[in-house]
Amino acid sequence: MSKFKGYEGSIKFDVAATPTAVGQAHVWGLTITGDTVECTDFSSTGWKEFLATLKSWTVTGEAYWDEADTAQAALRGAVGGAAASLELYIDATKNYYGEAIVNSWVVGAAVDGVVTASFALQGTGAPTYEAS
Repeated sequence: MSKFKGYEGSIKFDVAATPTAVGQAHVWGLTITGDTVECTDFSSTGWKEFLATLKSWTVTGEAYWDEADTAQAALRGAVGGAAASLELYIDATKNYYGEAIVNSWVVGAAVDGVVTASFALQGTGAPTYEAS
């Protein structure tokens, strides 16, 4: 079974049509979800039945806040805007990519920590996995 080092990962966001690494990023997560609808009928013998319908994907991430970072500025400026390209790297040769809409940008500080920026995106269309 293969294992991968987390520090080899990265996240890139579209800055002026160029995939650009989000500076100071240290966490990202991809969730792919499948929806279901209930389709129980009288012949279901007391058990609910479901039908798989649509799929979707979301991304969350976190970086140490850097006001000079162009990718962080692009994420911050894209909240509620048009979809843009997003690339999630597991390592230099394996990644997920697709188009996504930025839903939120949250900056937070703790007295005993580092100022962080958290962000969430909603994918549009299917994400693609690539291993080269």
